[in-house]
Amino acid sequence: MTEVLFVATVTAPLVALDDVAGELRSYGARVRLATYFDPETIANSLHLDEIHQVQFHLSEVGGRKVRRFSPQWFWVVLRNPLRRATVRRADRISRTWIMGRSDPWMRARAAEADLLVALDVKAVYCVWKLARRHPETRAIRGLYEALLAMRAGPVPDMAELAGAGVAAADGADADGPGTGNGG
Repeated sequence: MTEVLFVATVTAPLVALDDVAGELRSYGARVRLATYFDPETIANSLHLDEIHQVQFHLSEVGGRKVRRFSPQWFWVVLRNPLRRATVRRADRISRTWIMGRSDPWMRARAAEADLLVALDVKAVYCVWKLARRHPETRAIRGLYEALLAMRAGPVPDMAELAGAGVAAADGADADGPGTGNGG
């Protein structure tokens, strides 16, 4: 089953998301949405597999919760004011990535996803950074592009493409390059 993760920072492009999600499901996809706003405002109008509001998590080190009064916990206590100040000073585009990378739900779903879709301009940087962490995942922007990507089918692995190219070159011209048909 294909996993699709949509990332949205504003509610504006979500009007057509329900129709696109229905078509993606017809291709056998599981559709999830990560939002940077309250999902209750749109949850009743959308029929998605999962909707999650991205949260800024401060209680983790390396993706794991730490025990209270442990050495890692002291590190978290010292680090958190700096992280809060970083988020406060960051522009909106960088803030989406800073919050997204700290959210365990977002990290887990991005690792499972086959297709990451940014629904607005502010989500593009976050989707791009998630795709860089998971090179097997395709990252695109927009609903129409998501449909096109699903219609195109799975992207072949680079190793498969390299192997097919070597096999085609071996079988096409057995006498070597530039010799034609052996004559």
